[in-house]
Amino acid sequence: MCVMAGHQLDKSMSTPDSPRSDERSDPSGQSPILPLESAADVGRANYARVEFDQHISEMLTEHARQRSPQDCSDRSYRNHLLGIASEVAVATWRNGTVDLQIYPDYCGDDGVDVIAPAKWGDGTDTFQVKATRDLRSPEQSVRAEELDKANYFVLCATNAPARYVEIVGYTSERILRNIGTGYTRDGYLLSAEYLNPVRPTHYTPSKVREVMYSQ
Repeated sequence: MCVMAGHQLDKSMSTPDSPRSDERSDPSGQSPILPLESAADVGRANYARVEFDQHISEMLTEHARQRSPQDCSDRSYRNHLLGIASEVAVATWRNGTVDLQIYPDYCGDDGVDVIAPAKWGDGTDTFQVKATRDLRSPEQSVRAEELDKANYFVLCATNAPARYVEIVGYTSERILRNIGTGYTRDGYLLSAEYLNPVRPTHYTPSKVREVMYSQ
């Protein structure tokens, strides 16, 4: 299993509850800039989809249970399952690595969910993954203090995380910080109309295993 180590730790995790539309606000009074073609434009039928078989599902389920010890403030195994399944999906999309270590002194994962080869040039890109169960109007928020933790922020959606994850779209830290994508009271908005689409690819369980066991 590809496992990353040595991240600077915090107590964040992929949060599953989407912000309500009536909580949106833009303190600057400016309209966010939309991508030329957004994830909303391509539609759910063209989202990248990552599927899991029974073996992968059991691995995800066990890891979610380990991430939810009794002394965690978030005891919902289902929330952790949603988070880790989405992280594995993004790692599969980008041929990256996901941190599957369980640290004794915090709940969830650290601020960097996935590390992958840089899209342009040498080096690596870092990704923070946000997840929701809302398939019809997927959205999440990124807190201001999270902007320093990753190069890209990815939104995923699924109502059956042990079986599949859809990758809605992504945006960069630079766009969030300098332009914005709309706001909620919890931070910057990740919503399909503001996100770049991912190539509509079907990733089979074999591809998931290939990426996860490649190192």
